[in-house]
Amino acid sequence: MPDQSALSINETAIKAIARELKAGRLALFLGAGANMCGRPKDFCLHQNLPRGGELAEYLLQQLELPIKDDYKSDLARASGYAILKSERLAVYDELHTVFDGNFEPTPLHKLVAELPGLCDHHQYVVTTNYDDVMERAFASKGEPFDVVWYDLDEKTRGFWHLCVSAQLQYPPDAEHAGLIDDYVKKIEDPTRFVEEVDFEQRSVIFKVHGAVWRWAQPRDRLKRDSYVIAEDDYIDYMAFTHQLPAGLVSEIQRRNMLFLGYSLRDWNMRVILRQAWGDRRLPGRAWAVLDQADDLEEIAWANRGVTFLVMKLEEFTEQLGSHLRGRPLTCAATGGKI
Repeated sequence: MPDQSALSINETAIKAIARELKAGRLALFLGAGANMCGRPKDFCLHQNLPRGGELAEYLLQQLELPIKDDYKSDLARASGYAILKSERLAVYDELHTVFDGNFEPTPLHKLVAELPGLCDHHQYVVTTNYDDVMERAFASKGEPFDVVWYDLDEKTRGFWHLCVSAQLQYPPDAEHAGLIDDYVKKIEDPTRFVEEVDFEQRSVIFKVHGAVWRWAQPRDRLKRDSYVIAEDDYIDYMAFTHQLPAGLVSEIQRRNMLFLGYSLRDWNMRVILRQAWGDRRLPGRAWAVLDQADDLEEIAWANRGVTFLVMKLEEFTEQLGSHLRGRPLTCAATGGKI
């Protein structure tokens, strides 16, 4: 039987999250777990996206490298090992194969794409995912959006900006690929990147650790792929944090936060928290949805001042969507409304 106190905590938190979304005060942080919402049990290339451990094992298999037990669950170590043994270009080629697909948006991505209509506010999505499922979800709803992503290549290193208006098909087709300079710009002065994005006009997707490149230019596709994925990549990235676009950082600082699909054991989550807040508790209100959590995970989130909801992401998405649509679900366990 469900823990009644846990149900009550979750109900209260979901109501608060819905209020924050409707008020336009929430930043959404999407981790790799967001892609698991409604996903079949097993990873299948070109059909769905992998968990971190699945991606680590896939990389080592494809590059014919030994699969050590301590690499299976540690993507940062496994990818760093793969880069040392097979060079970065080979690893990027395999990563591109995994992420270059027209994946169906999950129920969570579909709900986020509906939020501008449901809440009358464009959304701010911060993600460490390399895929473009969130972009495809917004495009499917006809929602305009900006994408900002990090490129770690030495020649082009920095943050880049893509503005997707109603006139631009996404993913961009061959016709628009030739007009790349009209749509994609490097952020030359991050300290002045404030007026380039307008949350009143478009949602923003901030891809802090890189992205797959899906423009219709097969000859140079890998030149623009960028993945902060190995341990050394994270270390180098930390040294570059002073170049974070000012407007996007200030927008995070003034909003409350919702973490979906993250574990505090993940390298990418720890880097984000350290970048913005060091070892301090998070300002404002913050929530995290956890499929499961052990004592250490719970303590780590609580020490950050984060209220955590231990529940399936599918269940959270359904309940939050019902609240936002004004149709609260009836909870069979309590006999009351959620």
